[in-house]
Amino acid sequence: EEEILAMAREELGYHLECMQVNNDYKNYNGWSHRQFILQQFDLWQEELPFVEKLLQEDIRNNSAWNHRYTVVRNQCSPLTDAVRTREIQFAMDSIRKCANNECAWNYLAAYLGKGSDKVPWTSMPEVEALCGEVLEVAKAQGEFCRFAAQTMAEIYEAKGDVPSALAQYEHLQGEDRIREKYWCWQADLLTK
Repeated sequence: EEEILAMAREELGYHLECMQVNNDYKNYNGWSHRQFILQQFDLWQEELPFVEKLLQEDIRNNSAWNHRYTVVRNQCSPLTDAVRTREIQFAMDSIRKCANNECAWNYLAAYLGKGSDKVPWTSMPEVEALCGEVLEVAKAQGEFCRFAAQTMAEIYEAKGDVPSALAQYEHLQGEDRIREKYWCWQADLLTK
């Protein structure tokens, strides 16, 4: 059995080597193969350091973020509060490094809100504080972070503060013209 596990680990090393040689860390087939090996040989517990290294190298690697989520879900299901808090903190730390990184905001939303294994947006005041920080810094720089504004709207909505949520959606409509109709629709949902 140890010999088979050694071969499986060798295959994971080969997968990394292929990604490095081809400078392709976002290949769907490669990730599927890696997850197959992890699943077949139950190596999920060893995988988090690998994915953390990839995210240190490229914090915007959506494939690595998705892989992290898959790894966490396979390491611990149902999620414990400690694991969820660790992952939320990881996302928040990443947002502090790169506030306009959609991957990190999506990862944060995977653990907060409504749905299976999520906790309410209102359960972690530090997320609201982070959104406030990001929005203030962006404003001071003459920029806008739609991810922080959207998250703030979600938090206000969860608190039942409809006027503040609507204000965020209105701001989003003005700043994010590509999704203007979407933000309008989100605001309309709040008023029905």
